[in-house]
Parts: sequence; structure tokens; C-alpha cells
Amino acid sequence: MISKIENFEYPSIWKKNFILYNGDKIPYEDERFDLVISDQVLEHVKYVEGSLKEIYRVTKNNGYIYLECPNYKGYYEPHYRVDFDKSIKENISEFKKKLIKEGYNADALKTLNLIEPEDIISICERIGGIQVFDYSTIDRIKILCKKVNNKQ
Repeated sequence: MISKIENFEYPSIWKKNFILYNGDKIPYEDERFDLVISDQVLEHVKYVEGSLKEIYRVTKNNGYIYLECPNYKGYYEPHYRVDFDKSIKENISEFKKKLIKEGYNADALKTLNLIEPEDIISICERIGGIQVFDYSTIDRIKILCKKVNNKQ
């Protein structure tokens, strides 16, 4: 992973400040941040609920959480940049065939969490203490939340 980051043309100051983690445990203490942003991450982590619990853990009470990721209930897959005329999640086998027919390697689909907005909202409800203020979807899930209490 480190060599992958080094190969990108990020400014060197950014590279010095990257904090890498495996998606299981964010390497910061509880209630460290006023705002936590997860952009293009949740579809890649092994356990979405565990990752959201970690985000909750490091967010200060009354802090904000912004989540953004692809909406696989929708019709556009951003990693392949491919439009599909129906829900990708509900038609994954057909979508995979389309990718292969168009010359793409569809193996990466096996590693993606095919997330829908309802999945994230349901997880936030199970975790508790997260107030979902607003969300929007078309091909992207964009959710703004607030941590409203210290869950014990």
C-alpha cells in the first residue's frame, strides 16, 4: 500500500502526513475529531459496520460525519466508469457480463461492498447515537450525520 501511495503524484507534504490503516481500527484515540470524512472508502473495507463504528468512535460528541461512496442501487459504477441501464446490485451477474464484453477485468467486483443508502442508514441506526441530517443519491451516496451522544 505504501508503494502505491508513493507512486501517485501527490504533493510530498501530503505523503508525509498520510496515516495508513487497514480499515479495522483507526489509529487515533476516542473522540479525537470534530469532523470525520469518509470519501470513496466504504465500498472497499472488509466490514462496513465495523468501519462506521470506528468513525463513530473517533468523532467527538456533537461532531459531524460525512460519508460518500457509490450507490450500487443506481446505474453507474465509478471504478470502471460504466453506465448500466438498471440497478447494479440487483443485476450484478448481468453487469459483470457487460464489463467482460466491453473488455474490462471484472475481478475487482468481488472486492467491492455493493452499498445502498439504506444499508448505511440501517447501520447508523444499529450503532445508535448518529443523527442522519441529510442524504442524497443518484449514482453517489452522500450522507451528513451528527454524533449526538456518547454511546456506552
